[in-house]
Amino acid sequence: MNEKLEKLNRQKTAAEKKLIAAQHREKQLEHERKRLTRSERTHRLCTRAGMLEKFLHMPPQKCSLTADDGASPPPEWCTASAEMVHGGR
Repeated sequence: MNEKLEKLNRQKTAAEKKLIAAQHREKQLEHERKRLTRSERTHRLCTRAGMLEKFLHMPPQKCSLTADDGASPPPEWCTASAEMVHGGR
């Protein structure tokens, strides 16, 4: 009876160690997922900001921010937007 109890306690201890290791691995994977998601989001935002900056640096007569119907915004809008974003550069 005593041997069975010791064997069960060893199995229990081994199972608890495996559980702790699995929980730790799960936490590592969750942090990695968050880091990758953050990196993707940062890349996407920087890319979009770069495209916007490219359009806003154009002279007002060449501002190509158009709607789907082909209507262009007034040149003053492009200049005003560029000044808001770039401080009047």
